[in-house]
Amino acid sequence: MGETMGIKIRNRLAIAILCAVAVAIVVFILSGTGGGGGGTIPPIEERNIPDMPLLKIPISEIFEVGTETTFFFKVNLPSNMTLEGSYKEASGMCVNFFILNETNMRNWLNDRSYSAYASAMSVGRYNFTFTTDYGGTYYFVIDNREKFVHEPCQKKVVIFKLNEKTSR
Repeated sequence: MGETMGIKIRNRLAIAILCAVAVAIVVFILSGTGGGGGGTIPPIEERNIPDMPLLKIPISEIFEVGTETTFFFKVNLPSNMTLEGSYKEASGMCVNFFILNETNMRNWLNDRSYSAYASAMSVGRYNFTFTTDYGGTYYFVIDNREKFVHEPCQKKVVIFKLNEKTSR
């Protein structure tokens, strides 16, 4: 009986020690880096905008976009320019397409909400018109990662065009 009592006391002591360690860990985490003063938990590493080709309008290109990859390019444009463009997959309807400014490109890369000047999801063909609201860099995204299962997203050939819109 004395041996059983000794085991119970050791179990209770072990539980008390584990609880004290858990409280100490929580206090350490909440206080920042464990030193004096409060802190913040370090942010998750941001994905930066990758290097990408800089193209000039007019653009009439054929891009090959590999399976489960994303193709990016950028265009420097003046403010208040109206552009019209199109993309067409040679077959199928798998790629997603976006035109983004720098802030929204960072948001898109980091899986945060974003807004696009133009966007199309898995349509195979898309015509668009947009007017620039600032002079600077605009990012074009052709995303061939499987988001919706319409078909297996194999390597895609995309025909892309972008021109300044002219009065008719």
